[in-house]
Amino acid sequence: MRPVLHHALVILLGLALPFVGAGTVAGQAPGLDPEVVSLRFEGNDFMGRQELERAIFTNETACRSVLLYPLCWVGLDAAQQRYTVSPRMLQVDAVRLRVLYAQRGFRQATVDPVVRYPDQADSSQVELTFRIAENQPIRIDSLAFLGLDEVAGGILDGLRARVGGRLDGIDLAADRDSLLVRLQERGYAHAEIFREIFIPAEAPLTAEVTFDVYTGPRAVFGPVTFEVAASDSAEVATLSNETVRRAVRIRAGQPYVRSRVQNAQRDLYSLELVRFANIEEDLDHQPDSVIPLHVSVTEGDRRRVRTAIGMSTADCLNGEGRWTSRNFLGGARRVQLRARLSNVLAGQLNESACYLAGTGDFAGLNWQLAGDFTQPFVLGSRTSFQSSAFIERQSLQDVFIRNAIGATAALSRDIGSGQLVSLSFRPQVSRLEAAEFLFCTNFLVCNLEDIIVLQADNWLNPIGLTYTRSRIDQILDPTRGFTVLLDGEYAAAWTGSDFGYRRWQGEFAWYRTIAENVVFATRVRGGHVTPTGFRNLEARESGLAIIHPQKRFYAGGATSVRGFTENQLGPRVLTVDVQELVDPQRGPPVCTPGDVQVLDCDASGLLERPGGNFATRPTGGSLLAVGNAELRVRMGETALQAAVFLDVGQVWDESGRFSFGELEPTPGLGVRYFSPIGPIRLDVGYRLADAQRLPVVTSQIRRYDPDRDGSRPTFEVGGIEYVASDDLALLRPRVLFGAADRWALDRFQLHLSIGQAF
Repeated sequence: MRPVLHHALVILLGLALPFVGAGTVAGQAPGLDPEVVSLRFEGNDFMGRQELERAIFTNETACRSVLLYPLCWVGLDAAQQRYTVSPRMLQVDAVRLRVLYAQRGFRQATVDPVVRYPDQADSSQVELTFRIAENQPIRIDSLAFLGLDEVAGGILDGLRARVGGRLDGIDLAADRDSLLVRLQERGYAHAEIFREIFIPAEAPLTAEVTFDVYTGPRAVFGPVTFEVAASDSAEVATLSNETVRRAVRIRAGQPYVRSRVQNAQRDLYSLELVRFANIEEDLDHQPDSVIPLHVSVTEGDRRRVRTAIGMSTADCLNGEGRWTSRNFLGGARRVQLRARLSNVLAGQLNESACYLAGTGDFAGLNWQLAGDFTQPFVLGSRTSFQSSAFIERQSLQDVFIRNAIGATAALSRDIGSGQLVSLSFRPQVSRLEAAEFLFCTNFLVCNLEDIIVLQADNWLNPIGLTYTRSRIDQILDPTRGFTVLLDGEYAAAWTGSDFGYRRWQGEFAWYRTIAENVVFATRVRGGHVTPTGFRNLEARESGLAIIHPQKRFYAGGATSVRGFTENQLGPRVLTVDVQELVDPQRGPPVCTPGDVQVLDCDASGLLERPGGNFATRPTGGSLLAVGNAELRVRMGETALQAAVFLDVGQVWDESGRFSFGELEPTPGLGVRYFSPIGPIRLDVGYRLADAQRLPVVTSQIRRYDPDRDGSRPTFEVGGIEYVASDDLALLRPRVLFGAADRWALDRFQLHLSIGQAF
C-alpha cells in the first residue's frame, strides 16, 4: 500500500472511531469507566504536552478553578472536575495523535496507550501514559512553484516550506494561503493554487512538493452598487448611498486589490452607524478581468446611551454617561455629549479602598461635562474634522487642582495600515489651586503675589501634531501586534497662550503570544518639554522658564511604574507646617524663627518624632523615561490571568542632569479577572529605591503686627508672638526621606483598577 493511501485510511479511521460502538472491559459494568488520575506523554520530543492534549479527548481529573485549589487539596469532590476513559476512547486518542504527527511530517510515528492501576485492588482509577515513538520525519527533497513566470519577483519571500525541511502540512497550508493572498494583492482576483505531494516508495522519508499556480488575468474593479437597509427600529434608512460610497473609497477602473475590499468593509463599520456591512465580489462576471462590487449595509441604532461605573485606588468611585447621535443631520456626522464623575467618596474612603485618591482638597469631587462633533469626509474621503468643548474640575493627586474651560479643533487623516495623523488646536483657560509648592520648589517663585498670577486664569493654547498607529488584535487585552503614539505640541504668544513651551512625547507598545495562553507585553514611553516663557511674568527673571504644571511629566502609579504611588516617582518636595519646626507647643523645636526667615533650617529632626510630620508633593519634571515588561499567563479556561512585571522609569527636572543609572526598577506580581466591563486588575509592585534627599517647603514667618495681621492666628516662641505669612520658604539643607528596611511593608505598593496597565 502506498504511504499516502495508508495515511489517508488512518485519518478516516480516526474520524470514524468516535461513532463506532465498543465493548466494555470484561467484568466492568457499562457507564463505570475508570477515572483518569494521571495523564502523561513519553517520547514527545518534537511536540509539547499542551499541543498533544488539545488533540485528544481524554483529560485527567483536575481542580475546577485555581480559586478552588484549597478545597481540592482537602479532597472536596465538588471542587474537582473528574474525567474518565473507555477502551474505545483510548484507541480514538491514539489514532488522533498519529494523525497529528503525520500532519507535522512524522508519518512513521507510533503511539501506544498504557494503562496502569495505582491500586491493583481498585479498578476505579487509572494512570494513563501515551508512549510515543516519533521516528524520523519526512523531509522535502524538492520544492517547485509552477505558473509564476509572469508575476513580479519577491512573491515567494518568507514562505515556510524549504528544501530539507519537514513535510509539515500546517506549514504547507499556510504557504498556500499566504501565496494566494499575495496574488490577490497584486490584482489576480481569480488566482487558484493546487498542491501536490509525492513520496517515492523507494525513499519513504523524502517528498516532492509542487505548488501549481493558476493566476488568471489581472483585474480591475467594475461598477459599484449600493443597498442600504433601515434598522429594525426605523422604517426608512437615513444613511445615504453617497455617504456609503464615500466611506467605501473604491471606484470603477481602479486596479483590483483584495485588501482594499477588506479595508472598505472595516471603514463602513467605523462609521458606528452601521450594524452590518458586506461587500460581495462578482467573480463570475464577464470579462473576468472586471470585478463588480455590491455593497450591502444595514443601519444600526441612530442614537445610543451608554453608562459605566468603576472603582480604582486612584480615582475612587467613578462613573460616566454618554449620549451619541451617530447620523446627526445626515452624512454620518456624529454628536456626543459626555459627563464624568470621579473621586466619589474619596474623602470618606481615603484611608482604605481609595488611599491613592488624595486627601483634603485633592479628595474633592472631580467632574467633566463635554460635547464632541465629528464631520467625516472633509477634503476627501480619508480626512475628518473633529471639534469638542469641555468644562471640568480635575485634580492630579498631591500636585495641583485644575478648573478649566476649553475646546479642540482637529483635522485627522487616515494614511492607511492603521495609521492616523492629526493636526489640532487645543485652547483652554484654566485656574490652578494647591500648586504653590511646585512653583516655589522648581522655579523659586515663593512670594504670594507671583503665585497668585501663576495660579490665576491663564490661557494654554497649543498647536498639536499627532501620529498614531495600531496593529493589535484586540483593544482590551492584546495578544499580538503593536501600537505607536507620537505627539508634539507648541504654544507661544502668537497662538494666544500665556505659557509658551515645546513638548513632545512618544510611546511604543508591543505584544506577542509566546506560548498557549502566555503573552509577553512591553512598552517604552518618553517625553520632553522646554519652556519658552510665561508672558504675565516676563518682566521678572523668575518667569522666563516656567512650565505649566499640566504640561510637566509625572510618573508612578497603576499604569506607569507600579512600585510607586500616583505621581510619586521623580522630583518631589516635603511640605510641613512651620509651627512643627519652631513652636515648642508642638514638640521640641528643630529650628528657630530666625533660621526659617533666612531659609537655613535643618528640618530632619522632625523624622525622629512618632507619626511623622512631612507630606510629600510631586513637582514633576521636564524629561520622562518609562519602560514596562509584563508576562501575562491565562489560568487555563478560567476568567483569571496572572502577571509578573518589571517597570523602570524616572522623571528629571530642569537641572539638565540625566543618567540612565537613575532609572528606578520595580518588580511585581498581579492578577486580572476578565469581567463583562473589562479586566479588573490587582497589582503589587515592590520599590527598590532607597531614601532620597528632598527639599522642604513651609510657610514664611514674621513677628505679629496687630495693625497688619489683625485676627490672624499666632503662636509664641521665646515670649515673642509670630504669624505664618502667605509667602513660602524653601529651606536648606535637604532632608533624607523615605528610608525603609529592605522588606518593609512601605516598599510594597497595591493598585486596583480596570483595564490592563498598557
